[in-house]
Amino acid sequence: MKKFALLVAASSLLTFGCAPQSQQKPMYYWNDYSHSLYNLKKEPTEETTQTHLATLNKIIEDSNTNTTRVPPGIYAELGYFLMNKGQSQEAVKYFNLEKETYPESGVLMARLIDAASSNKN
Repeated sequence: MKKFALLVAASSLLTFGCAPQSQQKPMYYWNDYSHSLYNLKKEPTEETTQTHLATLNKIIEDSNTNTTRVPPGIYAELGYFLMNKGQSQEAVKYFNLEKETYPESGVLMARLIDAASSNKN
């Protein structure tokens, strides 16, 4: 009887332990970020810069469509690119979005907002 009970317990553990788990929705959507950033760092040209900016915008767009959070740093990185291109008002918008989404980035975003504000033309 003990062997039978042990066999039933072991078989139920194997059965339920191997059952497919419900698929969790991913926390963030990264699209092709790693590949895009790698190409930009490897060969920093206008083409790779534009490709990376398009990837950042696509991540934001797809995250909003899929109702997932935009990954940490994406708003800030896009804002930084815009600030360096002289589009300070647009950069401040993205820095504020980063600060709202990730409050722990508040100190850094405040500094970047100040820097972008002082660069306004």
